[in-house]
Amino acid sequence: MTVTRAAWLRQAVEVCLVVLLPAAIISAIATDLGIYVWTTVVIYIIFAMGTNVLVGWSGATSFGQAAYFGTGAYAVALLRERELPNEVLLVLAVLASAVVALTLGILTLRAVGLRFGIITLVFGQLIYLVVFRNDGLGSETGLYPVARSTVLGQDVSDQRTFFWVVVSVLTIVAFVLRRMYQSSFGLTLAAMRDDPLRTVALGLPIRWLRLISFVLAGAVAGLAGGLFAQQQGSASPSMLSFALSGHIILICLLGGRFRFWGAAAGAIVFTWAEYHLRSLTDATDLYLGALLLVIVIAMPDGLAKLWDLTTVALRSRSRTSDRDEVSV
Repeated sequence: MTVTRAAWLRQAVEVCLVVLLPAAIISAIATDLGIYVWTTVVIYIIFAMGTNVLVGWSGATSFGQAAYFGTGAYAVALLRERELPNEVLLVLAVLASAVVALTLGILTLRAVGLRFGIITLVFGQLIYLVVFRNDGLGSETGLYPVARSTVLGQDVSDQRTFFWVVVSVLTIVAFVLRRMYQSSFGLTLAAMRDDPLRTVALGLPIRWLRLISFVLAGAVAGLAGGLFAQQQGSASPSMLSFALSGHIILICLLGGRFRFWGAAAGAIVFTWAEYHLRSLTDATDLYLGALLLVIVIAMPDGLAKLWDLTTVALRSRSRTSDRDEVSV
């Protein structure tokens, strides 16, 4: 019990240091535009961390994660005139996305590898086309306006206030996922990824574990989508597009999919690179793609590899310094 409490406390402190401390600094020094961009970054971090449950933890690549992101966004948009509190809207967005993910997960329970990826791609595009051609869902223009209501009775229409709402959601999501990542569930998913045959031989129910991870990733994506609809003030078919699914996979690869905080690092670098490139050139996708290609080729393990290299360099310098002192 003491070990469990110590692990719980250590993980809580880690999440607070990684999430809340930088958020406090950003809130203190950023302009209104900066706060808006950072809010978008935090939403993408939530989306990427959920997606990495599949891509990094279990090694199952889904090319249709935007379907659940968009489902969450449209769930919030469809209820925009109900005057429900934000927390209720977000819970409903999570449930809607989880149901959609569960439906596809059951249908693809036996699919693995490339077959699984193609099925998720087709399913995502199917949902995109249904929304795009449905006049009741706003067709190509989407649904708007999506206003922010209240959280715990407090108005969150102000951008800085909403930033802290999004940061609070990230803190909760990060802590829950951190606990799961270091639990037997997370270790089992890693075993499935590294050696599925041995995992089957041990008698573990890998299909059901894969289904749980798939639904979990979809639910977190829906949560991010609901927040994004409130951030943008609308829900549009672009939130369901294959391009977004591709971007979120790139974010996971960019940051380092085998590291817990890798998805967060990838989301920060990707979003800010895209933002600055848009202000410099019209060929944003070309230069962004070239930048990502260089990073992925130079660092196949993602930006998390920089942390390893820095740590090794510091340890090597420390040992060299110690030897010099001894020799003197």
